[in-house]
Amino acid sequence: MIIPKEKPFIDGLNSYYLDTDKFIEHLQGEIGTGCVYFNSSGREILIYFDEMDVIRGVIQEPGQSAKVSPSMVPIFEAISQRNYLVSVTYLDPNAIFYWAQIPPFKRSKSKLSSSELPLVELMKRLVQKKVSCFLEVDFEGISESCILFFNEGEFTGASYSWGKGGLNPSRDEFKKFLNAYQSKKAVFTIGHFQPEQQQEEMDSTASTSQNGISVEDQVFLSNLSTVMGEFTEMYVQTVKKKAKAEPVDLLYQRIVVRADEYPFMDPFNPSFDYADGVFSFTEDADREKTAKAVIDCAWDIVDENRLQKKFKTVLSKWTYKSSLKERDYLFDR
Repeated sequence: MIIPKEKPFIDGLNSYYLDTDKFIEHLQGEIGTGCVYFNSSGREILIYFDEMDVIRGVIQEPGQSAKVSPSMVPIFEAISQRNYLVSVTYLDPNAIFYWAQIPPFKRSKSKLSSSELPLVELMKRLVQKKVSCFLEVDFEGISESCILFFNEGEFTGASYSWGKGGLNPSRDEFKKFLNAYQSKKAVFTIGHFQPEQQQEEMDSTASTSQNGISVEDQVFLSNLSTVMGEFTEMYVQTVKKKAKAEPVDLLYQRIVVRADEYPFMDPFNPSFDYADGVFSFTEDADREKTAKAVIDCAWDIVDENRLQKKFKTVLSKWTYKSSLKERDYLFDR
């Protein structure tokens, strides 16, 4: 689990004395958007919220992969099972979407030291290798630290302990940081984002499968439900406050309206389903065509509600976007 580095808005609380539901309602009115961090010796929990809703919860057990839950039922159950130290961090509206949608990642087992590899040199390597990752930087002898985020080698933002808001995308601020801290001793921890979760299960040395589909495309297609689940969640979170109907219902309705353009899809029995944060294709679905249709229809609804700028901001931080654009999925309107 990774936690924003900014100074907490509130710190040192004990969950024993909190009504979590009411506490979050109070925070929604007090700071609007942010996250609540519950920490105990055997479990960590993060809850992300905005002014209207609890967006997502994450549970981390020792030695296990973090479990993401769009439903708060298992989150509140886990909170009720023991006492936690509680802190609250304010996150900007744009930052909340980035943090709540962080993809699965794997931390490197070993840490790097600036005495072995200077910070600037490490930055160059990440850019050259086009790595999608985050880099935790802890400086020796001082309390300051930060998390730097990269997508295919491009700097996307940073969470600075001396900053505010959770995600500063300023490249000028990033350059100032490098100039000010490159000579200081630090320890680096790298976390590699893993959008293609099933890639390790395939033969990485083979370029094609027996049926002529490339390994890269096999991984992409097998992971498309996860990709579309994240996209649909971002669409729902963007649209739900302004739309007059449920965002997912609007998707189904739009597919009916554009039925002539989607001959591969039964408009009254769509080849996909989205419920409780999970996107799934029907067994006989043309997965790529269905995914493209859903994305196209989602953009129609975003356009109608004049939310293009907000939605583009959310998508700009999304790890999967570049992979989809390479396959001609519609994102630029």
